[in-house]
Amino acid sequence: MALPRASLVSIGEVPYYVPASSRKIASSLTHIWSAPKSKEKIPSEFAPCTIFLCDDATPGSPSSLSSFLNKTLSLWLATDDVFSKDFLKHVYIVPSAPATLTVGDTDELDILFKEWGVTTAHLLDLADDGCPWMPGPYVNSGSVFHAVWRLFPDTNGAFMFPTVPTEQDPRRFVNPGTAGVPVPSRCYYPMPSPEKPLSGMRVAIKDNIDVAGVPTSVGSRAFSELYGTRDKNALCVERLLDAGAVIIGKAKTVQFASGEGARDWIDYQAPFNPRGDGYQDPECSSAGSATACSAYDWVDVALGTDTIGSIVGPAAHHGLFGLRPSLGSVPMSGIVPFSKRELDTVGPFTRSASLATKVMQVLTAAETTEPRRLEPRRWENIQLLYPADIFGSSPEYSAFAEPFIQHLEEFLDVKRVNIDIRGKFKEEKVAGGKSIDEFLSQTTARIQLFDCYRSCAPFLEEYKKKFNKTAFADPYIRFKWALGKKITQEQYDEAIAERDVLKERVLRKIIPQNARNEAQSILIMPNGKMEELYRYHYDGRTLEEEASLKQGYGFKDNFLAILSGLPFFNVPVGQIPYVSTVTERSEVIPGNIGLIGPKGSDVALLQLVEKFLDSIPGLRSCVRTGTKAFGDTI
Repeated sequence: MALPRASLVSIGEVPYYVPASSRKIASSLTHIWSAPKSKEKIPSEFAPCTIFLCDDATPGSPSSLSSFLNKTLSLWLATDDVFSKDFLKHVYIVPSAPATLTVGDTDELDILFKEWGVTTAHLLDLADDGCPWMPGPYVNSGSVFHAVWRLFPDTNGAFMFPTVPTEQDPRRFVNPGTAGVPVPSRCYYPMPSPEKPLSGMRVAIKDNIDVAGVPTSVGSRAFSELYGTRDKNALCVERLLDAGAVIIGKAKTVQFASGEGARDWIDYQAPFNPRGDGYQDPECSSAGSATACSAYDWVDVALGTDTIGSIVGPAAHHGLFGLRPSLGSVPMSGIVPFSKRELDTVGPFTRSASLATKVMQVLTAAETTEPRRLEPRRWENIQLLYPADIFGSSPEYSAFAEPFIQHLEEFLDVKRVNIDIRGKFKEEKVAGGKSIDEFLSQTTARIQLFDCYRSCAPFLEEYKKKFNKTAFADPYIRFKWALGKKITQEQYDEAIAERDVLKERVLRKIIPQNARNEAQSILIMPNGKMEELYRYHYDGRTLEEEASLKQGYGFKDNFLAILSGLPFFNVPVGQIPYVSTVTERSEVIPGNIGLIGPKGSDVALLQLVEKFLDSIPGLRSCVRTGTKAFGDTI
């Protein structure tokens, strides 16, 4: 009989979540094999089983069937982390068409089923069921089958809560209330295709992005208390679902997607960055998304947002491929805004360059309309820009980055062009002779502080009106709001004008959006730190000093991309050793390079990086989960 609600079962000492939805076999069922001395022919209880679907290329003879089953099992064991041999207790074989399989008492199948520990085997004819079945692990009782989702523990605290689709609507979700995160078998999904390029890919969604049926908290218990569950998916989530992705949970974020360090979290505990000694800061507002991707093999993609570095910062700390897209290239509908018009973006974290490309192709579909792009097949027409003034400020980082840059020169068959961004800015009197650091010392801070406070103010007013009390917020965010409240409209307008001066220069003089037959520019940039930063440190500063430093005061190198709306791609390229004060031994943290391309070149930039990393021996286009991004020190 069908379960009245979702259940938890243990199969081979592994916990599984069993959704309430079920499928009943309406076709013929033929018993073909039982284990010696077994009296059981049809499972009479909730039992583990496996469905094998034969394709048109599978020959109908028993020996060929045995070979097909063996190859399929080997593939599943190598690629699916939900399936295990414990599901082979009952086997169901589905031919590609009625009467295409001849199954009798054959030595091949007898040997195979005994080797697998099968109790019963059956032949199913599902050709007329109408709704297609997918192969893989199930639990069943008689003719009723339920899919199984393996429960993985969130040992690094990356998730706010898991999500599973509702029985009525696969695009509406619910928190199953499980201690772990339920993840479906990869066997249930067809291979990725042009129509479904992310088929079966498991995605964690940052908790400032709406997922229908569950709350969006932006790291605040008061925010989710006030607004409750969301009615619609964010547009970026809809695009992922259209592409075949599976949403498995909401990832933690700092309150109101700001720049808190691990010590600033009050409502929820900060995730644990798995890299190095396991006590490095998870970094900024997309900390949960980055942790999910760097800690767990069962997460393929994590979606984050970036206002002034909340993708590119965590991507560097976790050694992941992370893209802050061109401003406006991915729709922000359904995402809690903080500086929606001027700074907010949404983009992916992945462990491979190729998957980052696929995700961005989905997210930017039909959104960026400018015809000019980086053309990944015209490598001879790319200009590689090297900001000598920026790299020169850190000889240690320059030495670390040099092998990567030389490989990139070789791949593109070009020599880098040295540029002096700060020197030229002052020399050409872009801002009346002021240095770039002096001219833009308040710009980014004023824009994001002004916008963040005014974006959050309606929540504070509505909460107080409904509950007759002030909503709790972390001391960090209250400090931030106090700064934003003091900024006047005149100061904000001045900051926008300053931003436009830089933007105009960058887009005209440094990284223009040229036509296809003109040279395209890629700017190499440092990204990330060369030293460890522990989750329990304020880096030697008080809360107020730390909070002030994270608001965008001064001019940071990555503001070139952020203020100009250009794509910034973090590429993990190596590892940096340090002696941990936690483990008292040598550990490694990720080392990274940033690449900035022309506006709208997001996908082409990622394609170029993917091809480059795959073509150079010694470079890696994928990273691992766990303490080391790479298996050895590179």
